[in-house]
Amino acid sequence: MVGFVIASHGVFCEGLKSSTEMIAGTITQCTAVALQPGEDPDAYGERLKTAIEDADDGDGVLVLVDLRGGTPFNRSLMLSREKHIIIVVGANLPMLLTLTLGRNEDSTLEELAAMAESEAKESIGTICYNRK
Repeated sequence: MVGFVIASHGVFCEGLKSSTEMIAGTITQCTAVALQPGEDPDAYGERLKTAIEDADDGDGVLVLVDLRGGTPFNRSLMLSREKHIIIVVGANLPMLLTLTLGRNEDSTLEELAAMAESEAKESIGTICYNRK
């Protein structure tokens, strides 16, 4: 089954995983890797690599990151040269919830990446109540 790694600046990724599990139950093959303030990027990259290896049972890993261009993204991008991963930028609760509930043994890495991108686009919006 495709694994999940959530990578972010600070504990955002841990909160995202915790909130998803509050709604959907335990997420298997899923690890949150938080970049700590002042953490060396190389050390973070090693922790990220270990998390990806632990989450991968041979079907690949979807890496959800908070921000394009930040350390979690950059280190994931470097690891994509040697690991079977797809990176999805803009991790959010609706995205991880949809992935968690939609993933099964037959899901491919590419299908789940497309599902994540689609959900991200659908879940963002503005609601305004016009008072007169």
